[in-house]
Amino acid sequence: MCATEDGHEYPCVENIKLTGVKEDLFGANKKSRIILLSIRKMAVYIGSPWSNRLFAGMLGQIRNFYMRDLSQQCFIGETPEISGGRVALKDIDLEKSFRVSMELDCNEAISLSNYGTVWDIRDKDIPRSEGPSSNPAILDDEESRLGRVSEGKAYTQIYRYQSSTFIILFDGPGATHTDHGNFDMRRGPLTYDWAGVQVMRYWLNDCPGDGWTTFEFEHKFDVETGLWTDMWTIDGVPAVSSTYSPESWTQGNNFKLGLSNGPESEAEVNVRNFCYQGLNYV
Repeated sequence: MCATEDGHEYPCVENIKLTGVKEDLFGANKKSRIILLSIRKMAVYIGSPWSNRLFAGMLGQIRNFYMRDLSQQCFIGETPEISGGRVALKDIDLEKSFRVSMELDCNEAISLSNYGTVWDIRDKDIPRSEGPSSNPAILDDEESRLGRVSEGKAYTQIYRYQSSTFIILFDGPGATHTDHGNFDMRRGPLTYDWAGVQVMRYWLNDCPGDGWTTFEFEHKFDVETGLWTDMWTIDGVPAVSSTYSPESWTQGNNFKLGLSNGPESEAEVNVRNFCYQGLNYV
């Protein structure tokens, strides 16, 4: 709750800023007012706590009061879908901060018939294809799918296997890697060259969750240190991260988010809430 100087309390939400009004808020037409909000620092309440002020709150019926995060784009929503068949869903600008998140069902059985890459970010010179996941236009396109491991510079990836879940992080010159020690590893990490990009692969033991579990990758720039940090979290808990300077990355900026871009086996597992979100760090 937020409080006024005279002790009145009201529900509040942090980080809100009025950025635009579609029509005059206090104009003659009171039937339709659309207010655009962006995340900043401000309290939001229904009705005014200042009953003795000019704009006192009014009691009455209210409906459809909500906020929408316009920076987030979801390709799969709350209803689970089988992964795969969505090549190059979105262009990824590695000069900007962002996060990609997805929920996986850690209780789902993985076999030789459904294991593989769930989603990845790779260098691909193919047309962008965006739309709802049910749109046939973004179903699997074998002509644009990478055919060999040596193709398509890998940036990050999550891969489900029978006994492990593995993820990769950039491991270029000067990169500092941290295993935050919060999850069991099936084996030690391995550095290798993937189509000219040096990456570190981490094998998480089995699937580190019970039921629906959120796996999130964040690419964030720290304006104070001048360094990039890439981090994987699981249900909000840090798993592994890589910190490096902008000079370490020399692989261009032609990268795509896909479900998946290949070329390894493509997972066919249940997923939900697969979303991209731009961040305001840089």
